[in-house]
Amino acid sequence: MIAIMSIVVLALTFIMSTSSNAYRQTSKEIDLQQEAQITMNQLEDMIISANKPLIASCNSGSDTEIKALYYEALEEGVIKHFFIIWLKERRSLYFLVKDSAYIFNGTDAELVILTNMITDESNLMAQYVDRFDVEPADASNQAIIIRVDFKVREEDTRHYELM
Repeated sequence: MIAIMSIVVLALTFIMSTSSNAYRQTSKEIDLQQEAQITMNQLEDMIISANKPLIASCNSGSDTEIKALYYEALEEGVIKHFFIIWLKERRSLYFLVKDSAYIFNGTDAELVILTNMITDESNLMAQYVDRFDVEPADASNQAIIIRVDFKVREEDTRHYELM
């Protein structure tokens, strides 16, 4: 009788453990999809009024790679400078606004200075960002294509593209 009860208890423990793991994985997947949807909506809202986009990057291919999309936009009658910055080592996307007097040329040194200005508390836009690519959609450089990959686990990469 004790042997049968121990088999039943082991079986129940296995079922509970498997169910708990499945729930955690599903929960992570839902969180990732929500994060991706919110981020892509924010990016679309931001770049709709973008003017003079500039794409800059440094340390390409390394773990400390930085990519930035810079653009100007009119906000409440004042030209502001906006940055969407991806830090590969943090796997995060950040948003930064500078006043109208700020000048950005896209140099490596400027990118490093900008990254030192951002914090997770104030500027975090998205986590789990495994890749962030921005490229001109045409020769005029006025239209851009943004590609973002979100990943929690190796087998769960989600690709999103915004034109």
